[in-house]
Amino acid sequence: MSTFERAKQTFRAVNRDGYLVDLVKPMQSPSWKKAPDKIGSDPEDLTAVQIEGLDWLQNSPAFEATAIGQKGEPVRIVTPDPRVWAAHKLWLSRRADRSRSRDNEMQHRRKPSGLWSRAISLTYHSTQGS
Repeated sequence: MSTFERAKQTFRAVNRDGYLVDLVKPMQSPSWKKAPDKIGSDPEDLTAVQIEGLDWLQNSPAFEATAIGQKGEPVRIVTPDPRVWAAHKLWLSRRADRSRSRDNEMQHRRKPSGLWSRAISLTYHSTQGS
């Protein structure tokens, strides 16, 4: 059994704890050039939604870290620069056309664990150019 199920929105999946995952992609440029909206061929697969401003994240420097999983195994994490991510989220939150439905859906989610709260407050030091 899958841990996530597709939500009403075809770009979103949710698990039984209310954790939401959206499949997003940058705005098509040029708009006439077509790119796939799905990762797989299953009709129940998520369909990516285009997000304006996502190119900020796509073009940001990579942030790499190693985390330790619940079984004690290391896992490599590569994400966009957290500062760019925060700037993108701030920009999105101030847009007049932003949907508030996701905010309402997320209100019932659990609060972040103390470990996660401490992890996101760490200072980011870029290794770019060193």
